[in-house]
Amino acid sequence: MSAKGNAKLLYLNRENAWLDFETHGLDLVDGQLRLSSLPLFETTQSEELASLPVPSGPAGIAVSHDGTIYFTDPDRHLLLRIDTCSGETSPTPCLGGYGAQFTQFSTPRGVLFDRRRRALLVADSGNHRVQLFNPETLQLLDIWSGFDRPWSLAADDEGNVYVVDFGNQRVQKFDPLGQVVESFWDSAKDALECTSPTEVAAQGDEVYVLAPSSKKIFVLNTDGQLLRTIEAEALQNAMGLAVKDAIYVGDNNKLRIIKFTLAGIFVGEVRGFHGPVAALAFDSEGQLLVHTGSSDFEILHIASAGGYAKSGFMWGGPFGDTNPLPKEWFRLKAIGDPLATDAHLQLFTFVSDELDDPASVLTPGDDPFAGSAWRPLPPDVTDGLMGWPTKSYIWVGAAFSGEGLSSPSVSQMSVEYDHQGYLGYLPAIYREDPLKREFLQDFLALYESFFDDNEQRIRSLNSLFDPKSAPGEFLSWLAGWLALDLDEHWTEEKKRTAIAQVFDLYSRRGTAEGLRAALRFFLGIEAQIEEPILYASWWALPADSDGENPAFENAMLGFNTTLAPEEAQGAVVGTTATYDESSLITVDEFGAPLFANLAHRFVVRVHRAQAGGPERQQELQRIIDREKPAHTVSHLCLVQPGVRIGLQARLGIDSVLSGELPLGRLGGSSLGEGLVLGGNQAGQLGERSRVGQTTHLGDRGNR
Repeated sequence: MSAKGNAKLLYLNRENAWLDFETHGLDLVDGQLRLSSLPLFETTQSEELASLPVPSGPAGIAVSHDGTIYFTDPDRHLLLRIDTCSGETSPTPCLGGYGAQFTQFSTPRGVLFDRRRRALLVADSGNHRVQLFNPETLQLLDIWSGFDRPWSLAADDEGNVYVVDFGNQRVQKFDPLGQVVESFWDSAKDALECTSPTEVAAQGDEVYVLAPSSKKIFVLNTDGQLLRTIEAEALQNAMGLAVKDAIYVGDNNKLRIIKFTLAGIFVGEVRGFHGPVAALAFDSEGQLLVHTGSSDFEILHIASAGGYAKSGFMWGGPFGDTNPLPKEWFRLKAIGDPLATDAHLQLFTFVSDELDDPASVLTPGDDPFAGSAWRPLPPDVTDGLMGWPTKSYIWVGAAFSGEGLSSPSVSQMSVEYDHQGYLGYLPAIYREDPLKREFLQDFLALYESFFDDNEQRIRSLNSLFDPKSAPGEFLSWLAGWLALDLDEHWTEEKKRTAIAQVFDLYSRRGTAEGLRAALRFFLGIEAQIEEPILYASWWALPADSDGENPAFENAMLGFNTTLAPEEAQGAVVGTTATYDESSLITVDEFGAPLFANLAHRFVVRVHRAQAGGPERQQELQRIIDREKPAHTVSHLCLVQPGVRIGLQARLGIDSVLSGELPLGRLGGSSLGEGLVLGGNQAGQLGERSRVGQTTHLGDRGNR
């Protein structure tokens, strides 16, 4: 709950899961509710598909581990395959052809790739057996017999195989060792006996059995116990069964493919397909594969998404139960993507003082809100006034609809109540009559909507001053308030970081740490900052050798003392009282001339590799000038390879060890700055000296 001015808001989508709602025909995707998705089939052969004959019995489709698609042709007694690389369709070598010999078939129907066995299973219906092959070598692995026209095959995650034994009107289960699990049919026959099952599919720990003559799909567990039954008129002449987070069945009466939820609720039909179905399956990419039963058509691929159901509903409540006081329910708003041309949304509300009021839709239908106490907003109005009398609780619903190619989407709903509006600014006489008050409040609400966007901007004005939430186009404006110039080459994230940190940088401006932090942030440079005065000390001869003064102790001329860079101070008449060259100093200024050339000065040392080119060095100098105290003098020192005694002699700070240097030239080199003497090296006695090779003998004058 949140407040908007004096009004209060209830946000109905909690945790992006719509926890207080029931839905029918809708999918929840990233917190958004939309019409259930359906596969979309696009083909230029729709008329030819519709003219194909309905198959006399099911066929089979299977996809192997390498993506190869296998499917049966019962009429020609063949097992065909579609190559995963070339896409060409051809009979599987060495398999098929009419006959009862091994690897021959008679009216083959179901086919299955068993991932646990790594085997290809074919329901050799006319020969009353199931043959198992190695899909790589096509070698016969095993034969299961004892059937009367096996029609369909499926496998669960544990490696158990289920076979529809059509002639015996039963479903048999085989364990991973190929042994019949008799207890499965013992449990299932009470539900399936005399139903003439034709096809089977499995997902997880559930087994789905299609029985068209009963217009039912039976859902069993892996032990054969009945979990639920799905019944629909569309299953009367159904053929083809596939399960993947939903149930897909071919309806050969209306030449379509229909989708049910796993709970058995009808969702809709696959968009763009109109033709017979002999088998259904999914490939490794989640695309629906369709076998029409005709040898004139190859396997058809149908996209895994792209279409939508034509209708769906949501409803939930009661809301407001955390505050049981009566409320003036004012406004309902649905937040989502703009409605497409063929997508429609209608909102419904219901209010009551009773928590157990039967406001929810008990039996979903084509129009679950018709003939009930629900009050609708106009179609496609996603933000409207409800106009209910004062009640304690509210229920909210919505009807989604479309033509199958687009869907409304709703990510959030808000209900506003106890709204004051502009009526509170009018004299009290306008609020005395309840009927007139209600009309005037609704009438003024129209004018409120004209200014709602501007008022919302004013209410959220504080977000413009937060560098984390301010829109990107406002960052330069926000930086201007802080006297910060943003580099146009910076990323938006760095601009936000700069604005957030600039106030802290200002608090340290004028300090060595502040300068280091500024160089680190703006240029990514780690600099060494030194103040020479911190290393300076003074020394003077004591007036009284017996006097005790810490400043005079341990004084060593030339080691820990400094000579003043000025003329001697103090005036002695006739001796050091030269006009304009001497001055009198006070006791407080004692020793000050020693530090005159060191005070208020500092050095910034930066490795040349970090300093970069001339433009970057100019920017570096600008930052130093901006961040330093106004009365100080800075010196930028670019550290580069070389050791200069007295100038650069501290490894890692102001000196770098380099590789081999070129020979120096007289007048063009200085000691420690690239000077190497040429010629042969002088001979040395030792383990590396060899007369005639590494040493040279000369006269006494040329040693």
